Amino acid sequence: MALIQDSKKKYDEAVAKLKDTSQTDFIFVMQPEQTSLDETIRSSKELRQIGIETSTIIVNGFIPKEEAVNPFFKSRYDMQQGYLGKARAAFKGLPIKTMKLFDSELKGIDMFRRSASKLFSGSDQN
Repeated sequence: MALIQDSKKKYDEAVAKLKDTSQTDFIFVMQPEQTSLDETIRSSKELRQIGIETSTIIVNGFIPKEEAVNPFFKSRYDMQQGYLGKARAAFKGLPIKTMKLFDSELKGIDMFRRSASKLFSGSDQN
């Protein structure tokens, strides 16, 4: 019983911190695709039910517009733009940031800094 009570206390403390917007921003990162959009909408609603508000949406992995000259990439680009529109409609009033697809995997501190500077400095957005 003590273990259950301790786990409940930890859960309640974590939820309280996530609810406190002076301490926490809850940011969803999604791909510009239907499944990712559906999951983000569902998860955001579930968190709202326990008092955790989404603060920002990041839509990641866009084909750069300058690469959309190839028919395959143009089709993907157009599809992604459609899902961006759907995300904006679903999350009206929330900031939505976008990030182009990188030419390498996003891993490591240097890539984290590179992506953060693009997201939060306003440069290189879709």
